Amino acid sequence: MIPVIARGGTSFHGVFQYLYHAKGTRDECRVAWSETRNMMTRCLHKAWKVMAFTVKVQARLKEASGRRRSGRKLEKPVFSYSLSWHPEQKPTKERMGEAVSRSLQALGLEEHEAMIIAHGDRQHSHVHIVANRVHPVTGIAAPLRHSKRKLSEFAYQWEQEEGKIYCQQREENLRERCRGKRGRYRDPVIASAWEKSSNGLEFARLLREQGYQLVQGRRRIVVRDPWGKTINPLRHLHDVSSDQFEEIVGEVLNSNDTPDCQETSENDSPLGDQGEGLRPGVTVLAGRWTDDHRSRDGPGPG
Repeated sequence: MIPVIARGGTSFHGVFQYLYHAKGTRDECRVAWSETRNMMTRCLHKAWKVMAFTVKVQARLKEASGRRRSGRKLEKPVFSYSLSWHPEQKPTKERMGEAVSRSLQALGLEEHEAMIIAHGDRQHSHVHIVANRVHPVTGIAAPLRHSKRKLSEFAYQWEQEEGKIYCQQREENLRERCRGKRGRYRDPVIASAWEKSSNGLEFARLLREQGYQLVQGRRRIVVRDPWGKTINPLRHLHDVSSDQFEEIVGEVLNSNDTPDCQETSENDSPLGDQGEGLRPGVTVLAGRWTDDHRSRDGPGPG
C-alpha cells in the first residue's frame, strides 16, 4: 500500500470536481464507489457543501462547545490523501473501507467529516480521502503533525498483516529511523517509474499511467503530481545527477511521437502561477491538467 498526501487546499468544491468527474470533462463520472464519514448525507454533491459550511461556522462551533473563538484563521481546511494498492492486489470494498478507517484514526481524524471516493479507471485499486480539518462539534482544527510518518507507519503495519511487503523503500526508511537516522522520503511513483524504465519515453509513460506529468519548468525538467504539486524528481531518485537525468529525459521533450503530448501556455494553464510554473508553449507530456482546484466554495447547505 502506498499513501500519498496531496497539497493542502481551500476548496472542497474544487477537490470534489476533480475526484468526481472524468479527466477533461464536467459530465462523466469516474467514481467506482463512495462513502461519507460523520455527516448526515451520503451524497457527495451535498457532502462537500456540508464540509464547507462547517468551516464557515467554525467560530460559532468553538463558542458553542465552550472554547475560545480566538486563534489564527485556518487557511487550508482541506486535507486530502490517497491509498493505493499494488496491481496484483484486488482488495474488496469492505477491506478498502477498513484501511480508510484505520488511516483516519492514525491521523486523529476519525471524528472529522470526510468524503471517501474510489476510482476504477486505473490498473491498481486506489481510494481518495478528503477530510475536513475542522472538527464538526468543537470547531478545533486538527494539527496533523507528522502526518507523512503516521501514514507510513500505518501502511507498513498494514502490509505486515497482509503478509507481503510491496514497498521496500518504506521498510528501509523505518530501519534508518530505528537507528536514529533520518529517513529520506522518495515519491514511490517517481522512484518506481525510474527503476522500471529503460529510457525517457518509458519513464514518461509510467508517470502518465499514475496521473503524473513530466514538464519543462523555468529552470529544469520537473514532475507535476495529480494534485498540481511541482516536484523536483532528482530528490526522489538514488545516485542520479542532473546531467544524467536531463540527458535521458531530454529526448522526451524533443520527441514528436510522445503519446498524449499537448501544448499549453502560461495564460491558459490553471496552474501557471504555482510552483515552478510553465513557460509559454511548454510541452506537457502526461495529459493536460484541466480541473480548477482554486474554485471557490458555494454557500452552505440550505
